Amino acid sequence: MRPAFGKPGMEPRWTSSSKDGVGTAYSTSSRVWFTISHGILNEIYYPTIDRPQVRDMQFLVTDGESFVHQEARDFTREIECLEGEALGYRIVLTAPEGRYRLVKEIIADPHQAAVLVHVTIEGASDVLDRLRIYALLAPHLEVGGWDNSARSLPVGASHALVAWKGHTYLAMGADAGFSKTSCGYVGVSDGWQDLHDNFRMDWEFDRAENGNVAVMGEVDLKGRREFTVAIAFGDGLHAALTTLQQSLAIEFSDHRQRFVEQWHRTCCEMEPLHQASGDGGQLYRTSRALLLAHEDKTFPGALIASASIPWGNAKGDEDLGGYHLVWTRDMVNSVTALLACGDKNTPLRALVYLACSQQADGGFPQNFWIDGSSYWKGIQLDEVAFPMILAWRLWKADALRQFDPYPLVKSAAAYLIRQGPATQQERWEENSGYSPSTLAACITALVCAADFARSRGEDGAASFLLDYADFLESHVESWTVTTEGSALAGIPRHYIRIHPVAIDDFSPDEDPNRGLLAIGNRAPGEPRQFPAKDIVDAGFLELVRYGIRRPGDPLIEDSLRVVDARLKVETPHGPSWRRYNHDGYGPQADGAPYLGHGEGRAWPLLTGERAHYELAAGRPVEALVQAIERFASSGGMLPEQVWDEADLPNARMFLGRPAGSAMPLMWAHAEYIKLLRSMVDGQVFDRISVVAERYLRGDGRKDLEIWKPIRQVREVTAGRTLRVQASAPFQLHWSLDGWRNAADSASKPTGLGIEYVDLEIPAGQREPARFTFFWPAAQRWEGRDYEVRVQAAGSSAVFARATLGENLAASRTLSGVV
Repeated sequence: MRPAFGKPGMEPRWTSSSKDGVGTAYSTSSRVWFTISHGILNEIYYPTIDRPQVRDMQFLVTDGESFVHQEARDFTREIECLEGEALGYRIVLTAPEGRYRLVKEIIADPHQAAVLVHVTIEGASDVLDRLRIYALLAPHLEVGGWDNSARSLPVGASHALVAWKGHTYLAMGADAGFSKTSCGYVGVSDGWQDLHDNFRMDWEFDRAENGNVAVMGEVDLKGRREFTVAIAFGDGLHAALTTLQQSLAIEFSDHRQRFVEQWHRTCCEMEPLHQASGDGGQLYRTSRALLLAHEDKTFPGALIASASIPWGNAKGDEDLGGYHLVWTRDMVNSVTALLACGDKNTPLRALVYLACSQQADGGFPQNFWIDGSSYWKGIQLDEVAFPMILAWRLWKADALRQFDPYPLVKSAAAYLIRQGPATQQERWEENSGYSPSTLAACITALVCAADFARSRGEDGAASFLLDYADFLESHVESWTVTTEGSALAGIPRHYIRIHPVAIDDFSPDEDPNRGLLAIGNRAPGEPRQFPAKDIVDAGFLELVRYGIRRPGDPLIEDSLRVVDARLKVETPHGPSWRRYNHDGYGPQADGAPYLGHGEGRAWPLLTGERAHYELAAGRPVEALVQAIERFASSGGMLPEQVWDEADLPNARMFLGRPAGSAMPLMWAHAEYIKLLRSMVDGQVFDRISVVAERYLRGDGRKDLEIWKPIRQVREVTAGRTLRVQASAPFQLHWSLDGWRNAADSASKPTGLGIEYVDLEIPAGQREPARFTFFWPAAQRWEGRDYEVRVQAAGSSAVFARATLGENLAASRTLSGVV
């Protein structure tokens, strides 16, 4: 045995997140996905789409005497999809000075867990006869580069290279065979180090164990001008080797034909949205295929946010998640876009999967692995709302078949009411408080839930859900619109990104003119706190998207002027927008990767959101559509962020091109597809009819003020209803005249595990409303009194404070039910 030296190797890192391609077979039997960037294979995922097992695989080419060429660095390259919607790729790599070319076609085995790379070598015979080609692969099995092992094994007349960690095995071989193989430790004894020493493969190590390893095989050309390399996976050595040999036993041309046929069958019933595009439908077709490709094959209906790890080349085993996780926000946007394409089956699978992933309390994790295990632990109320909206859409599209989503909807609705209105995190996953975009999603979801409840004959629950939606809707401006903003001179009144409220502050100051917003992704030494009234984003446009506010509203238009002044970026491809001012989530000023701090860059997704608003407002959007199309890579991938400053060639950062974060971002592809559908329909596809009917036509809207244990409102306007809510039956002992007279009211059930009592505050009321609780199940009093001040009707203030009174329970008796 010849073990490699240099154990354990250099610290492992992932690779570029700016993908030129994402591929998989459409068949569910082929449980493998691959990504491409810089002309080479990057992460390969197996057996589920959240489990990257390979860092990269590329070819090294040498003449054995004067040069060694590395695919990712030394070749110019062109990339295109194989045929139509099929997510396989043809890559043409031209060597320096045009001396030869490698033409690669990369697909997944259409029926097995293997990736196939077919290579044709082109050039003059005197050049090609001297070439030696090596396949170099870096396994990162079980989602990590440490503790991998590898060895070379004889298989038939040749050798295969095998790597393993835990129960996951990988095998790489070639139909031409390997004439030499070696296993080494990355950065010390791997094949790259070997060839760059003297252009020859001198090391042939049989084994490298428990480290950051790489394997390399010399393709046995013997005058051949084409060959196929297969990378196969299994849950044991025998499984991986069997899959490898089965894949190599069939000609690549047969695999290719079946691969393309599978994908072509998926486009038979696509909506003809290409007519609204600016590129003849090219990005539309690619976007749709990518959305389908990001669905798992073991857990049907589970779609991840992106098959990438943002700034992966600067991250190692400590970053397990990347974007290859389920976020319900991203996932629902993805399948809603597929619904816009005419696909009803994938969205239904997604809804069933979400119902199975819902937590016992009705909520959803911030994000989670495909098997439902939570990763990050934050609470984002919009991510609870989105599955409810999806359920309503499928109901109205007559696409639910035999699945009943009402248990999901009802449980999620109760969760939103119990946990809100402040969210622990808004859609940028960073701050707690009152967020216009989160409120828009919650209002919409609750109106949808009420529609479900009414259809089941649960009129009481429906009324309660609508009342709570109205409560949120009537407070949007008082919670999230400043009247003292200084972000743009002359426009002091506008929406803000978020009014910061700690979710454990049960009696918060709800004045959006006050409060400091802490931004956590700022560089060391930079200011981290800013007046919340001066931090803006365009999340308020979600109010228009769903039908809660009218396009063209002066407040919306003024807020957009502020957004454009602070966040808009012009690029050679068209305009885009940053998330919010003072954002630090993005590459640093010199183009270095984001590692906890940087500078927020422009998001093509936000170009799509703005286009949706402009369409709703009756203005042309063709230029914005074309901007999104130009932001895409040559392989049709839309990035999360684009570089938004002058070119930095040394850092490979160019204005309007990918900035190193996730690519492709499925949310951006979904937004683009929905935009095309909106253009074809002449109205925003995401608009919810029952929401628009209630808030744009004013059908039955009711204003409430709500007190509940986690939001102890400080003040109520005279003439309004004060609703007191709790999660268990109670008797409310209350008074409007300082306890000179008191009454008792039994709480009303809602069918949602929430009880309430309404107190009608007379128009002329001046004294505070005071109350306490008696809990029948425990036969005990609350032990404290609560006070809500009464504000004269017409006053502009909507924020007050709750006070605790002394415990009067011992001297009181229930006097009846009002």
